[in-house]
This record gives sequence, C-alpha cells and structure tokens, in this order.
Amino acid sequence: MDATRIVFLILSLGALAACSPGGSASGVSTRSGADVVADCRKNHPDADGKPVKQEDGANPQIFVVKGCGAPGVSGVAGDGLWEARFSSYGVDADYMSPYYVVESFITDCPALGLDFEFSHMNTIDYRIVVPDASVVSGNSDRPEDVYSLSSVPAAAPQEVKAAAGSDLLVFHGSKTSIQKVSCEDLTAVTPRPTPTGQ
Repeated sequence: MDATRIVFLILSLGALAACSPGGSASGVSTRSGADVVADCRKNHPDADGKPVKQEDGANPQIFVVKGCGAPGVSGVAGDGLWEARFSSYGVDADYMSPYYVVESFITDCPALGLDFEFSHMNTIDYRIVVPDASVVSGNSDRPEDVYSLSSVPAAAPQEVKAAAGSDLLVFHGSKTSIQKVSCEDLTAVTPRPTPTGQ
C-alpha cells in the first residue's frame, strides 16, 4: 500500500469518527451514564420523577411519571428518558383497612423506586424499591411489611384484580402518598425477607 492510500485511509477513519454518535471510529458511544442523565435532565426538565396528574376528580386518578436514568437499565431509552403510568384507586375503607389507596403501575422498568411521605403527627419519608408485576404494601419500608401482601385483597377494585401479575400493585394508607418514582434495576430491589423456619 503506497503512502497516498495510507494517508487517505487515515483521513477517512478520522471523518467516520467525527460523524459517529460517540466520537469513535467504531460507532460505540463513549458518553458516560452521568453525561446521558445530565443531557436528559437538560432536554426534559419535567422528567423529575414526580407524578403528574392527568385526570382530576376521577376514580381512578391517572398519573404519568417521567425521569432520567443511565441507559443500560431496561425501560430507559438511549437518551436516558424513562416513563411510568399509574392509576390511583380510592378503596372502601370498611373492607380494605389498613389500605385505603392502591396504585397500579404500568412500566417497562424491571423495578421502581418509590419515595413515600407519611403525614400524621410527624412527617416521615421513606423509600422502597420493588419489582414490576408484584403486589406490595407501601405502609412501611421494612421488608417484612413491604412483602406482607401475598395476593390482591378480595375487596380490591375489579380493575386492580385484573392487573395482578402484569402491573406493579402498591397498597397503602390514606396518610401515605407517593412523592417520587425512579426506574431501577432488579439489583436495587428491597430484598424479600427469608421465610421463617427455613
């Protein structure tokens, strides 16, 4: 190969690298997860993980949550954006105590981090991370309480019963509210307690 062809080949590879999304000749992105998240937050300032009500006064109330995360987690797009939707049902307190609210989440994320606020006498904030398509209690951050529901209560709304096994169902009290949501990998999930006697 003569010198002219070698110079042309080097220039061609340089042009390819300049045109590639990550700035490398292989076309593989060299941007860090932190850079993707920073750009996502800049491009989507409303993607802050806070639920935004879509329908007011209805039962269920419909919410959309958008956030930014590092690509690589299922459900997070290449630009870092992820989304979850949930329906929030008020339930019959006479039959469902201590659960007065249930949220049914639809998401492509393998797990969701849920930040709760409990407002009674003193305000308490806590967080749980739970897998998609499970039934959990949001009344506490203790694993034995989070996973205390083994199935959907019989008095739950019919739409909630129909979503069991496909949606994440979160039951909690009337003074507990979801403040923020995050898209998480299964490695971040609040571990289930080991059954006694095993």
